[in-house]
Amino acid sequence: MKKLKLTLIMLLLSLNISKAYAVGVFGLLGCGQFLSSCNSGDLTIDCQTQTFYAMGVISALAVSSSTELSNFNDGDNIKYALKQFCRNNPLKDTYDGAENIFYQLQ
Repeated sequence: MKKLKLTLIMLLLSLNISKAYAVGVFGLLGCGQFLSSCNSGDLTIDCQTQTFYAMGVISALAVSSSTELSNFNDGDNIKYALKQFCRNNPLKDTYDGAENIFYQLQ
């Protein structure tokens, strides 16, 4: 009888969980979309978040390769380097730009 009650409780709990839905989260933007948002203003949400996203990618690459970086603590430097990368490579995305900046900072 205890096993039956336990089974029913587990079944009820699993039914509630199965109704949950996943939300897609995307970190990177294409360079065209990033430049377009930055042209609207450097303080727009996409321009700012992509700068922070790039800093996170650069930080993760540095930690994973045990590399110390110089001039990494200035968000404006990263933002303008990312904008320059995207102007020169409009078909790439901000991850590619962050990777490029990482290799320049080494």
